[in-house]
Amino acid sequence: LDATELLVDQVFLLLSLIAGQEIGVGPVVGVDAAGRVVWADWYAPRFRPEQSAWRWCPRDQVNQALPALATGLSSLADDPALQQVVDRAGRHRLAANGPEVLDVRIPVACSGLELLGWAVLQRHQWLTRDGLGRLPASARVRLLLQWAGIPVELPTQFGALAARRGRLGQSDAAGPEVLFDVRNNLVHPPRRIEEPEWPDRDQLLEAWLLATWYLELAVIRLLGYQG
Repeated sequence: LDATELLVDQVFLLLSLIAGQEIGVGPVVGVDAAGRVVWADWYAPRFRPEQSAWRWCPRDQVNQALPALATGLSSLADDPALQQVVDRAGRHRLAANGPEVLDVRIPVACSGLELLGWAVLQRHQWLTRDGLGRLPASARVRLLLQWAGIPVELPTQFGALAARRGRLGQSDAAGPEVLFDVRNNLVHPPRRIEEPEWPDRDQLLEAWLLATWYLELAVIRLLGYQG
């Protein structure tokens, strides 16, 4: 039963990562040697029928991407703890790509990035646990992106975030630093009640895209996807 539940979770994660939205899996049935159904497990699957906001894998590439990701996920069987981290980070990514307001989606995506950084940087000997505790979240995510070969520079088309960086007076800040500055503004109360300052709509949209891209690229890199 445990193995069956794990398989269902993995199929859910794989299909959902490919589709960019939650794909229901069910019912799960058991068959005997003659092919007759001898038991079934009925449950309410996680499923969102609406079109996802962002999808990284074109439909004509699914046949190539799905087995590659499945192989990568299966390769984590010898490291159950990391497998759980990938599962949780993948679900963070799905939630970040859902219909909720951007103010909610951005912190969720950043939480997934922090979780991946915490696990990957230790597993691959980039940082010790004590070293992780001394770095801010943005620095840990920067290291995660560098491990994954993902550029940390702020994309040139993100003018709103570039303008925010300029107002902060941090010309050397890259994508992770600007992203987590936005995240911090969303999750912490403003300093002054008279003039509450929150990111504007363009900054929210660009920060959400950046966080979503970072998270899904890091996940599929961890699964060994090269497409």
